Amino acid sequence: MSQADPKTKEALQVLQSAGVIQTPEYWLQNAYEGGTVRGDYAALLIQNMAKKLATDTPAPAQPKPEQPKPEPQPEQPAKQPLPWNEIEKLTKAASVHIDVGFGGTGVLLAGGLILTAQHVSKGRTSIRVKTSSRTWLDAKLVAERPPIGKDSADLALYRVDSPPKGLPYLPLSTVPISSGQKLLTVEAEYTEWITRTGELCQVSTAKEPWEFDCSIPAQSGNSGGAAVNEYGEVVGILVNIASVGVQKGSVRQTAPGAEAVNLQHPVVSDWLKQYV
Repeated sequence: MSQADPKTKEALQVLQSAGVIQTPEYWLQNAYEGGTVRGDYAALLIQNMAKKLATDTPAPAQPKPEQPKPEPQPEQPAKQPLPWNEIEKLTKAASVHIDVGFGGTGVLLAGGLILTAQHVSKGRTSIRVKTSSRTWLDAKLVAERPPIGKDSADLALYRVDSPPKGLPYLPLSTVPISSGQKLLTVEAEYTEWITRTGELCQVSTAKEPWEFDCSIPAQSGNSGGAAVNEYGEVVGILVNIASVGVQKGSVRQTAPGAEAVNLQHPVVSDWLKQYV
């Protein structure tokens, strides 16, 4: 009696393991060269194999839809310096005379704040200030910069009572200071606003690293006034008259100048961020 060959037997075991056929006996007896099988059995075998193949064959991967490319972000234009006549105009408008019985200046910041030197306001809880447009404003003390060790940071911050709409102000600088850059300040006297210019001579002083020296020929009325950079931003507050070193070619000379609190020094900027 003819029997299926070994390769057929092995294939039948695979089909049985896969569940295509239930038992291999029928096929062992009939699936050989010259043998015959029933058509309905052959059809069932074909159908079962097709189901198995359909189950095991992974569906063809669908192409992912093309993602839209992000639009390029426009480059931010580089900050451009302002003409110095425009900076002078802005600084005069934002500088105030502090009426405390002697000369003193302050600068208006955003939100109706006034920044000045502590030795100008001397801890007063309220002050009156006069703008270059001859408007009088009342302001109340917000905070004084606490001493750093034994030294005073010499800053006081006030807020205008009910600031009028459109009150001019200067922004704080976001550009690091550097030696040699030009600076401008305004002394707000009782009747006139005086502009003085110079350059930053030394970024920090050895004794008080939160201050810088500049060659602005300051007067006593400049105390509390803003040192303004080429972008019309406040970089410091003048606090003291001093002789400073100025480089003239290969020669370093002594010239009248001023010390100013560096508003970008961490001990100062961290304090200001609480209020500005």
